[in-house]
Amino acid sequence: MAARPRPSASAPPPRDNPTTSATTSENAGDDTTGAIPAQAAPGAAAAAAGAAAAGAGGSAGGGPQPAMRAIGTAIRAARRRAGMPMTVLAERAGVSQPYLSQLENGRNNPSIQTLYRIANALELSPQDLLPSDADDVVVTRAGTAAGTTIEDRPDAAFARVLVGAPSKLIQVQEVTVRAGGFLGDWFEHDGEEFVYLLEGEVVIELQADRTEHLRPGDAIWYAATTPHRWRSVGAGAARILVMSAAVPRGRPH
Repeated sequence: MAARPRPSASAPPPRDNPTTSATTSENAGDDTTGAIPAQAAPGAAAAAAGAAAAGAGGSAGGGPQPAMRAIGTAIRAARRRAGMPMTVLAERAGVSQPYLSQLENGRNNPSIQTLYRIANALELSPQDLLPSDADDVVVTRAGTAAGTTIEDRPDAAFARVLVGAPSKLIQVQEVTVRAGGFLGDWFEHDGEEFVYLLEGEVVIELQADRTEHLRPGDAIWYAATTPHRWRSVGAGAARILVMSAAVPRGRPH
């Protein structure tokens, strides 16, 4: 699968986790430069959006969920397979090396945008970094899906990954955002995207010439290679179902 997201040329790239304080040790993980504590941002976004505490991005003990720790392990394994030093991956992904070390060692959660940029730097699909799931049938019970913020900032929307694995073509997320919360900057990536609005009001901007105002029950499909941006515009929280389809290597899109 080749779903390599790229910040749109029409807007500046996301700025979470700036590359600073780089070190050469792969275990230098106490510096949280460019990172938000594992619970702080997801908890704030989810609570403001009316989400349950069970979806707040951390385990009962306050640390990253097992699925998030598995992502860190997958990032480290992929980096080592590529023969890429941690400092090089950090620079290419636009994060600090200590922050990347925290991710790889399971001490922090990556935001959705950070996960995409790391996958892009490794020339992988973001789904290649999710925990493997070879089951023919996947059931995700309420309150059990792993989640994280869209970006590493306090007002960012919170996303729960309902379906997604290296062997799956489709990734499904439930995104919740408080009124006026941040849903990400301009973005583009390979594949297709389908958005269904469950609650609230959201504006979808496509490139610079099309804007669609969605209300509950509205849906939109677009080629994900089209630069796009979402904005929360309602008086209350919004809840969004997002389905992204990856493009197998060698298949035109």
